[in-house]
Amino acid sequence: MSLQEHWPNTSKTCRSTAINNLAVKDHAHLNPPGSFRASGRVVCQRSLRPLPFLSLIPLILLLTSCTSVRPIVKIGLIAPFEGLYRQSGYAALAAMRQALAECTPPGLEVMPLALDDSGDPVQARRAAQKLLVDPTVVAVIGPLLLDAVPAVTAVMTQASDIPWLIPSLVAPAGGFAGPQTASWLESQVEYIANTTSATRILLLGLPGEWTLQIRAAVPVVRIDELDSAAATLEAGDVVLWAGRPDVGARWLSVLRLQQPDVEFWLAEQAGLEIFAAHATDLHAAHWLVWTDLQYNQWLQSADPATQPNDFTHYLTYRATCIALSNLASSPSPTATVWQLQHWPIEHPNVDEE
Repeated sequence: MSLQEHWPNTSKTCRSTAINNLAVKDHAHLNPPGSFRASGRVVCQRSLRPLPFLSLIPLILLLTSCTSVRPIVKIGLIAPFEGLYRQSGYAALAAMRQALAECTPPGLEVMPLALDDSGDPVQARRAAQKLLVDPTVVAVIGPLLLDAVPAVTAVMTQASDIPWLIPSLVAPAGGFAGPQTASWLESQVEYIANTTSATRILLLGLPGEWTLQIRAAVPVVRIDELDSAAATLEAGDVVLWAGRPDVGARWLSVLRLQQPDVEFWLAEQAGLEIFAAHATDLHAAHWLVWTDLQYNQWLQSADPATQPNDFTHYLTYRATCIALSNLASSPSPTATVWQLQHWPIEHPNVDEE
């Protein structure tokens, strides 16, 4: 049986290190006295001494500062940053950043996490799935187009602990409504009934997945196909369009062949300026917008360069502030009380490249 090998001699190890360092002795002038290359023996001796307390102070301070770093969380934004509706997406992102600067509770570091849906429901669903994978996402805002909401609903209902705010679905009494409720749409129908002399309101372009029951003072007829809408349209009817604005412009052209003076109203959502750019006849065409008591103040502080002709960017700002309030240790109650307004639609100058 062989004997076990002795433990290596520390002094020999130090001496070996010093010998190895002789190879770089010609460069000793590059190293100050007492450095590693100047004397291998001194290095070994110093490595065996305990570190003085004063040399530990910087390390202690570094560890203390690390424990006091504010937590970083993210608020997700699902919006179009490519394609026809990209202007609305960038305006909404600018509004979110403004809200983060003005409404973030003390002690928190909040970042926007914006994902592009290109105005497409399938991409909007994928964006929602990506946001839910990130454990630092504490709220999701969007999508901005109504027809993408049902696709995202299938994903977001799996994460009941993450607040989901949809800018176009305004709860009239305050805050924002869920996609299963109809209060946001009933309020717009009621506003049209009280503002016009409509005998019927034709509800067009609503996503097929939505089976909302609408209560109103006048009959509301939902129609999902253009041919049926053109055949059904009568004098005294008013149209409320809830589909994609560019598609609504094509429907308006067909309906005007049947009733040249039919009133055409657009439900609140992103891209209303896209409708104006695509429509050929805008007389008796209106868009509905939601405002509150804080809107004028926000309008004065917002960057005019990021304000298109729709108001979804303001709703994104308010939704972000509400989400931030929920993150505070003592959340403040939602004080928003919305009111509907409408304006006639005019042809804008829109970059469509």
